[in-house]
Amino acid sequence: MVDASQDFSKIPNPDSLQDVLKTYLADYSECFQADTLQCGNVTETLMPNNYVQVWARTKISDSEIVRKKEKASAVIYPYLKCDLQSKNGDFVEILAQFRLVQASEETTIPYPPRLHVNSQSQCSNFSFPTDYCRCVDLQLAI
Repeated sequence: MVDASQDFSKIPNPDSLQDVLKTYLADYSECFQADTLQCGNVTETLMPNNYVQVWARTKISDSEIVRKKEKASAVIYPYLKCDLQSKNGDFVEILAQFRLVQASEETTIPYPPRLHVNSQSQCSNFSFPTDYCRCVDLQLAI
């Protein structure tokens, strides 16, 4: 993956990315308060490097890729950092990667977002929503 900041056919809209993330987090409504979700701007955008093959020994630099490109990449991967609160009172920072098909503007979340819990709770060491929510459920059941 290489930097795609110069390769947009259209700049990713943080509001539409936030809507996709809200839909994703709806599956975890038992442990997150979706109404507290606040997102910033896109932090980073990457694209596949078509000039590097798996296990290849030669690598073409980012600047060379930009020079060789004739058209915008079909797919880009923007990252968005958001904050929200969980049902047990933890403040959680979420880093989500999105897969954006530029032609159709179809946006999905290909991998579970990474979590960073900003408080010292029993669940603060979990990095993925499924594990974190399982811990919060156990904590709230006690």
